[in-house]
Amino acid sequence: MEGAGAPGAAAQPGRKPPAQMAAATALSSRRGLAAARRARPLRALGRVPARPAARERVRVRDGAARAAARASAYLLFARLFRREVSPDLAPMLADLPELGDALPSPFDVEAAAAEHHRLFALQVPPYAGVFQDPEGRIGGAPATVVRGLYARAGLEVDERSEEADHIAHALTLLAELGERPKLAAEALDRALLGWLPWLVETVERHGSPFHRVLAELTLDLAVDHRAELPALPPPPASTEPLDDPLADERAGLARIAEWLVTPARSGLYLAREDMRRLAAGEALPTGFGGRADSLETLLRAGAELGGLERVLEGLGALVESGRAHCAALERVGVPALAPVVALRRERLERTAGVLERLRAAVTPA
Repeated sequence: MEGAGAPGAAAQPGRKPPAQMAAATALSSRRGLAAARRARPLRALGRVPARPAARERVRVRDGAARAAARASAYLLFARLFRREVSPDLAPMLADLPELGDALPSPFDVEAAAAEHHRLFALQVPPYAGVFQDPEGRIGGAPATVVRGLYARAGLEVDERSEEADHIAHALTLLAELGERPKLAAEALDRALLGWLPWLVETVERHGSPFHRVLAELTLDLAVDHRAELPALPPPPASTEPLDDPLADERAGLARIAEWLVTPARSGLYLAREDMRRLAAGEALPTGFGGRADSLETLLRAGAELGGLERVLEGLGALVESGRAHCAALERVGVPALAPVVALRRERLERTAGVLERLRAAVTPA
């Protein structure tokens, strides 16, 4: 499916592709995505039509324009999550105020590729499974959900480059569902909104200015889109129990570390850079291997060399950051986000209790 910024989409010299022009329209103001979903007052369209049928035609045309702009924005964002900004795309982004202003100047394609790899390959893989799978694995149940939604839309996921739960696949699907509001609502609820706010929070900590703006605009687009769509029964509640890594007195640091780095269990996403920052204050090692291995090394070094209490305080600060993001989402007032926020709050409160018990165990009486 070709779209804004899709591979092979060539632009004529001096002209933006139509899809890019539509995306530029959708992003033309500070809150361009929110504006794109609101119908313009009829007085802004010139003379108010006298006949109801004429008014309806105006609404239909305006709604179609908004839908086209939204679809183009979804495709553009999918492209930007999938790959770095390319030389041909950089001039086009300059016409999209928020994204263009966040691009470094002068633009360096090699630096853009390195930053995209650093963020989305090494720090924050943009896959639903990372945030929603009980083991933090890419693929699995979240990927199955996306494949099922594609099949119901009469489409097939192209998984040659990324598993089905990559954010680009959800965004590409939503671009195709402009005339199927119920399926679009289900796709947002089941394939994106359950984990996108979490991804945005993590990108805010670790991303470049460009990627922070990209993540924020993607959430704006999804939330504004969902507000237009019909209400659906809430997704099935998670059946994953709120397990306690300290319930077994014999649980070691490996078990605790594995639990803490699994978002579906702890409510936290700990990137490698988070652990480096936690270690830096006490000059502690984080070792090599996966995120769980790095955190285990950090906790063990803190316990043996001193500094564990400071590490636990740093983890507590990340819990507080998660609580603040939950509060911000609650203020948005989108019903589809309510179960997402409630589930994450539950996990964060459990993690706060685990950290408090660990602090009590290492603090002298």
